Amino acid sequence: SRVIIERSDMYSDVNIAYKAIEPLYTHSLWTLDKAEVRDLIQGLEKNIEKVEVTHLLPNSLKIIITSSPPKYSVDFPGAGRSYLLSANGILIPNRNKESQFPRLQIYSTELMESSFLDYKEAINPTSISKIHDISKVFSVDFSTAVITSEVYYSTENELHILLENGIRILFVLDNSLEKQLLSLKLAIEQTP
Repeated sequence: SRVIIERSDMYSDVNIAYKAIEPLYTHSLWTLDKAEVRDLIQGLEKNIEKVEVTHLLPNSLKIIITSSPPKYSVDFPGAGRSYLLSANGILIPNRNKESQFPRLQIYSTELMESSFLDYKEAINPTSISKIHDISKVFSVDFSTAVITSEVYYSTENELHILLENGIRILFVLDNSLEKQLLSLKLAIEQTP
């Protein structure tokens, strides 16, 4: 029996995928449950979005893994390592220190106390989606505003945006984004 694991992107880690499926090496490859393979890999490497399992003749298995795409480059105060934040809120080690992704600082007591951050959930998927939506609105509706930093506070589930002119805008991600963005637009329209 032989297992081949490949990645379709540069953010997945095949070594972790091989480690994840070790319990299956005692089973027949032909009777493996594809959902079980997926669950084992996603259990250790939570950024994995897609797992394709194909049986190859005579007795081999080919697995292709795909990561949820990164959305942000993440800084942790005092962490000393660089991470990318996937679209599903998972921290991915940044092997390429230069990043084309927007920067997001995360303040999380839980994460700062952890000695191992690789492939941990930093932001829940709903909140990361809202943060991404806010960024899109800023790039379209407030394109003249220059953002100097974006900071996520996990305990409060808030995004703080600091603009070049010193204005700090706070979004409570547990509340309706539409109402908050409408209030912001009205406030800007009323400003002389």
